[in-house]
Amino acid sequence: TATPLLAGAKARVDFSQQGYSISGGSARVLGSDVSFDGGVQPDGSQRFTAQGVVSADALRRAPELGPLSRLAANLAGQTAYRLALGMVRGRTEFTLTSPMTGLTIDLPAPLKKPGEVAWPLRVESRLANAAAGEPERDTLRVELGTVIQAQYQRDLSGEAAKVLRGAIAVLDGLPPLPERGVHALLNLPAIDADAWQAWADRVQGA
Repeated sequence: TATPLLAGAKARVDFSQQGYSISGGSARVLGSDVSFDGGVQPDGSQRFTAQGVVSADALRRAPELGPLSRLAANLAGQTAYRLALGMVRGRTEFTLTSPMTGLTIDLPAPLKKPGEVAWPLRVESRLANAAAGEPERDTLRVELGTVIQAQYQRDLSGEAAKVLRGAIAVLDGLPPLPERGVHALLNLPAIDADAWQAWADRVQGA
């Protein structure tokens, strides 16, 4: 998945013996205005924050986002978001949050959401402490309101992140991570398997 293009970016950049800082930044991302700032931190890492609004239509017109662009076929409206991005030991950490208010989700239950309802979204990746010579790993966490929780421990040493173990919960508490593989806990009175299969085929481009 590629990073969306920043168009018309402008900001104040100040340099010092410790590095640099960016303030009052603005750009156009996915057709909407975004503000950002950040710079080099005392620990040597680089951290930035950005906030803006994104629309379902803009996501649909961004094929570089891969499956997210196809998922947007089931979305309507727009919502605010905030992104905290960090570069640590040459790797990327991030936290993406959004109230999801204003965005309609037209998916089978339990992921059908009216636009006026808030389903707070939080997607976070944090690097694990690694001793010298050990492969880099991170923990990826996803929360969508009270509907979905997920946590994965991943190996970052290859070209693509590899899930070592994880857990997913739908309408229930997150189960403990297994020794290996991924455990899922779904608390659903009923599920329309045909509808979900049809959606999965569209998202995967089958």
